[in-house]
Amino acid sequence: MGGLFAKPRSQPAGGDAPKILEQRKIFHSGSLHTDKKSQIAPDSNSGDADAPEINHTESACAQGQRKRPTSATAPSTKTDLVAKPPSAVPPPVPRDHIKKEAQTSKDPFIKALTEACAISPSGKGGLAKLSSAMEGLQKSTPNFFKQAGSGKSPLGESLLRRCTSSVTKCLDAILQPIHQGSERILAGSGASASDHANWDSVRFDQFLEALEGACRAEYGGGLAATVSKPVAVLTQVMMNFRDLTDRTHMGCDFSLFQVPSLCSIVSALAVIFYRKVVLESGANLQQKLGQVRQLTSALAGKDPQAPRQLASCLDPPACAMLMSIEQGASSGGELKFPVTVSRGSAFWDSLDTACKLGLPPASPKWGQSPTCYKAFPSFVDEMVGRNGKGKKAVEAGEGHGPRKEYFLLVGQCLSGQQTQQHTHQAQQTQHQTQGHDSHPTLFTYNRSAGTYWYSASLSKSPQLEAAYRLAGWLTGQGIVNRAPLGLSLPSVLFQAMLEGDAFSPTLDLLKEFDPDAAASITQVISLPKDQLQSMMEMEDLPISTTAAQYMVHATKQILVEAVDWQSSAFRSGFLSALDRKLLSDNCLGPQELSAVVAGGAALSAAGDLPDFQKLFRVVLDKELRVGILVQGYPNSCSARGAALSAAGDLPDFQKLFQVVLDEELSVGILGDLLWEVLAGWEAERRKAFLHFVTGSPRPPVPGTELLKVEAPFVAFGLAEYKAQLGMLPQAHTCDNLLELPDYWRLSAVFADWTKGYKKSSDVPSGEKPQLVSQCKSILDDRLTIAVTTGIQGYGLDERDGSADGGEDDDEDDYNAVLGVTNLHSDVMKSSTSVARNSNLLLAGGGGPPAPRG
Repeated sequence: MGGLFAKPRSQPAGGDAPKILEQRKIFHSGSLHTDKKSQIAPDSNSGDADAPEINHTESACAQGQRKRPTSATAPSTKTDLVAKPPSAVPPPVPRDHIKKEAQTSKDPFIKALTEACAISPSGKGGLAKLSSAMEGLQKSTPNFFKQAGSGKSPLGESLLRRCTSSVTKCLDAILQPIHQGSERILAGSGASASDHANWDSVRFDQFLEALEGACRAEYGGGLAATVSKPVAVLTQVMMNFRDLTDRTHMGCDFSLFQVPSLCSIVSALAVIFYRKVVLESGANLQQKLGQVRQLTSALAGKDPQAPRQLASCLDPPACAMLMSIEQGASSGGELKFPVTVSRGSAFWDSLDTACKLGLPPASPKWGQSPTCYKAFPSFVDEMVGRNGKGKKAVEAGEGHGPRKEYFLLVGQCLSGQQTQQHTHQAQQTQHQTQGHDSHPTLFTYNRSAGTYWYSASLSKSPQLEAAYRLAGWLTGQGIVNRAPLGLSLPSVLFQAMLEGDAFSPTLDLLKEFDPDAAASITQVISLPKDQLQSMMEMEDLPISTTAAQYMVHATKQILVEAVDWQSSAFRSGFLSALDRKLLSDNCLGPQELSAVVAGGAALSAAGDLPDFQKLFRVVLDKELRVGILVQGYPNSCSARGAALSAAGDLPDFQKLFQVVLDEELSVGILGDLLWEVLAGWEAERRKAFLHFVTGSPRPPVPGTELLKVEAPFVAFGLAEYKAQLGMLPQAHTCDNLLELPDYWRLSAVFADWTKGYKKSSDVPSGEKPQLVSQCKSILDDRLTIAVTTGIQGYGLDERDGSADGGEDDDEDDYNAVLGVTNLHSDVMKSSTSVARNSNLLLAGGGGPPAPRG
């Protein structure tokens, strides 16, 4: 329709007939777009200059609310029929609305809420004064929201944003000192810590005790006695604000309601509950649900609505975690979903397995919780092919890392994105399963929408219906397994699923999903009457069809009718995996589900990784944590970290992960050097490191996962020291475990032997900075090779160290391992050269070299 309606309205309609007919064909194909607008997302490595890089990790809520780009490129031919929306200034807010909102802002409830939230909880008597104000506010809350919901007390979007912002800041001011204090206690630096616990072993009772201790230190009393009253009232107000926006379709982003400190407190439960990957029994999940309720009661009181009130202030991943615990407890525990797949066809291999197991199950009746299935995937070893018995060789390794990789691969298959790496490996080893190329793409990428949508071009068949049903089931199970598909699906897709037959598509919904299509419909309904009648006739619609009726027809055609059987099958599978009532109880609506399925909420808008120390809770060997006396290097890692942080150079991986330090080793600065090396890497290498350690290039929600760093290798004798200096770091994605050879100790001891020093302390102080610099270079070199060579799998490709050189070669070996020989440039020429290097131990994803896995 791009050039169709550009003529003046006085132009006769007859000249437009051929283009109208072409437009009619596009409507009946189920989309307003040409093939350029709805297609498989191009591979980022394909070299297509016109293809935008797809950021699967962008918050799906932001995708649903932000203004879409009209197209990746401007239309250059008349065949591009999508009309571009004019860049007009938004219409002014009506004066009567401004007047009503100004009157509402003077409402006694709004005034009392604003004044109460302005009270600082810190300082003498601050929290008591705030609690007193909340008691009066609690009495007027129900009546205000009853009137607001009926329209008697209009609450505009701008006023709602101001109110929710005030409530969010007030809640964060109350809970932030408690969160920070508990972190200090659990780190062993809190004055009230009776039992120093670390994140690799902390229990729920210790966690709750740390919260209570931090609350007593800050406010002079326990949680229930001090903060539960104001938190209960404020979260109740927040829940009502959130429900009001859902009912009135104000379109506010869910991030508006998130309280950062509360999200951090609840998200820490993921570290406590999911440290070990096991099949959870009903009793175990009931115990965890009881602990969640205990925490909820301590923070927000014992009101039956308290769990939902807290959920209204959490981010989607935290809500999803709470929902999955409750669903698992209600359904009697988890069942196992064992599946063996090739990386290039993970979804289609899963379809074969699911059919044999009778999955997905039938959708349960209302009030019955669907069964939670925990995926235990195995990957076909493409490098080995078949074993001696003629069966496909399977990689070793089991845990959350392989599980995350499996669901990401499923998402790639659904959207037709088979990575070049998988394709290359399969072709190189001649083990590619026949027929992979014939598998259809179930979700196509819409450039205008910036998300994926059902493939409307597929013809209905029992096989494809089964595929869409399994896709819906795996999407739901990915939420339960805390392993998102990484697929950007629009919120309108989830809204249609949740509402079912009650779903009523509107032009506003279409604008959020696809502004180009909405603009095209808007241009059609703005035609003069004679042209509109001609259009209706071409569409086989009654010529009496009004513009409003045509808008309803066209919108429904795109969002419902064109993908009716696809959406019905997908919905059936999705609802056989997740409980609709529990989704509602835990504030998981369309936008939130879209965000959880997309995953990667921690990525910045630029697509770069946040610092790893902010992303994970990091567990370091003591040797990697404690510094030594070197000129320019403080004694402690914390002092070194503080100096780097002040300079803006410290990568904050420790804020992304929960960092746990192994106590086995004693001294060293390798931990400091690790963060320095990672801080100097560009975004792509940092993502490669994340993929290497966790099995997924997408970061977790900050603070919900451990990152363990150990130096477990022990050397005896000069030959073994030489061999270990050539080793690569290893990773076990099952446990987010990075194993580093202790390059610092190895370098220092090697220097002792080659330079004639009796012990490390004999090394002259003037030589130590140079030794530190050489150690950093070795670490950078070996870690780069490990994360970028493209070697995959969960088994260890181990080569014996060839260390039979005599002592006369010690000096040459010493110079080589300390950087005189550029190992990186030699080895990075190809992954094959890495595998053949006799001095390297190569690790892929998460398989153990021995029973350590």
